[in-house]
Amino acid sequence: MKNVFREPLLQFLVVGGMLFGLHGCLSGGGEGAPPPRRIIVTAERSAQLAERFEAERQRPPTPEELDGLLYELVLEEAYYRQALALGLDQEDTVIRQRLRRKLEFMYAQADPATHPTDEQLQAYLAAHPDDFRKDPAYTFEQIYFDPELHGESIDAHMEEQLNLLRAGHSVAGDESLLPSRFTSLARTSLAAVFGPVFMGEVDELPIGEWHGPLKSERGRHLVRLQERTPAYLPPLEEIRRQVIRVWTRDEQDRAQQVMNRQVLADFDVVIESPPPPAAAD
Repeated sequence: MKNVFREPLLQFLVVGGMLFGLHGCLSGGGEGAPPPRRIIVTAERSAQLAERFEAERQRPPTPEELDGLLYELVLEEAYYRQALALGLDQEDTVIRQRLRRKLEFMYAQADPATHPTDEQLQAYLAAHPDDFRKDPAYTFEQIYFDPELHGESIDAHMEEQLNLLRAGHSVAGDESLLPSRFTSLARTSLAAVFGPVFMGEVDELPIGEWHGPLKSERGRHLVRLQERTPAYLPPLEEIRRQVIRVWTRDEQDRAQQVMNRQVLADFDVVIESPPPPAAAD
């Protein structure tokens, strides 16, 4: 380790000491004692550096590599102390936010969310049914017709094709990227693909017969609804993971609010009003 601390770090500490002394002189001697000049790297910290290196590289560090890691660690600590001594952490929004996040993390680790019981999850599900309710779903066939291809004759043409379908004949519609069959398409997805007008018309269709023409944001359609599944609230066993995820998020939010109140309780907060704008001449 002697070769690590020979010249570069020693020179930095000397210059840093000079900077700190200059800062003290300029600030009238400062308030409080200067930072300690001793940096101690414990055996445990050295072992942690070696373990992290081995975890990342899949091999232990060589003596030279470990020396380099220790040098960077000591250099980081020296820079940190000199920055604090010079007041570089003051009024720095990024540093303030990082310190806040670190403190929040420490508080969260000290009071982690407990694992919910079935009773808690069932009560949460009952209190928030709309968050877990499954949309209505539709299974149907559709045949697409392009209004631009048929113009004003599209209604008569589709009426003719509809009669053929009801008589048991096959009908080929116009070319489209839409599939001819949708299986268990959720209501929100139905509205996203075809638009709300089409969705409302499908809601009114009887099951098992061809109907149309139905208008959508993509064109015109002949539709045979095969199954309509109403909205329902699944049992806890079916959506346990989802309920746990949302419950945990809410518990963390609640704990965060409690922590915020506890932190603010240690302070008297005064928010001064801004000065009134200057009167125009």
